[in-house]
Parts: sequence; structure tokens; C-alpha cells
Amino acid sequence: MRQKHVFNHFLFCHRNTALNKAYLLRLGITHVLNVAEGNFPGMVPTNAMFYADMRIHYMGIPLIDVPSCSISPYFACSADFIDQGIKAAAGKFADLYDI
Repeated sequence: MRQKHVFNHFLFCHRNTALNKAYLLRLGITHVLNVAEGNFPGMVPTNAMFYADMRIHYMGIPLIDVPSCSISPYFACSADFIDQGIKAAAGKFADLYDI
């Protein structure tokens, strides 16, 4: 699985990792921030219901990875979500992106 650990509790991963619930469970992931939520090419087709059986806290942002797409309107809500996870006991994150 293609992924990059930035520091404890944060995992940046490819869509294939995001869709592998057994692997996320093994890693102990408790929060998922999907910055490419959707069903179009270049997006990751997950949502809160996809992870409901795993008790994962989920936040999805419907962005496509193109130069004209601005992520800045989502900085505050994403930071709040990450902060909530950090404050939660033993929270681990997966920040999903598609390559």
C-alpha cells in the first residue's frame, strides 16, 4: 500500500488504502479526512456510511485535484476536525488523497 507516515497518528494514503477497511482497522485508524470525496475520476469514493461499521469519524471534502480547485475554504473546518481527533484518546488519522 502506498502511504506516507508524517508523524504519529497521521497517515497520508492512496485511495486503495482508503478503500481497504481491514488494513485501516489493523492500523487502528479512528479518523478519516477525505479531501477528494466523490465518484468522479481523481476522487476517492468513500463517505461516512462506508466507515460506519468501523466506528471511524469521517469528514469528506468534495475536491478534484486540478489547479483551478481551491482547498483554502476548507482549511478551518479541516483543522477543527483534526484538532478534535488529536484531543480524542489514541486518535489516529488517515488523510486520503488520490494520485
